[in-house]
Amino acid sequence: PASAAIAYAAFMVFQYMSEPGLYTLLMDSVREEERSEASALNFLVASSAQAVAAAISGGAIEKLGYATMLVIASCVCIIAGMLFRTLLAAAPQSSAPDTA
Repeated sequence: PASAAIAYAAFMVFQYMSEPGLYTLLMDSVREEERSEASALNFLVASSAQAVAAAISGGAIEKLGYATMLVIASCVCIIAGMLFRTLLAAAPQSSAPDTA
């Protein structure tokens, strides 16, 4: 239980610490007049995805148990990370001016 708690805490730290960088990446990728809509859509999609994931994982935990569900969730996280890295590398770089 202690190692699981430490691993979960580390996962949450990485997840929450990556959010500002991802948000900056999004804002740098859109024109200034589109930023409020992009921000709203970002939060709508993220919240919707979390709601769907909670519903699916709740049912899966009930049928498969925690151990199996945690392994599946870990695999999904690894795949998502690899996809993010691959898709980010393939995306065209922003030509937005640096406002810093």
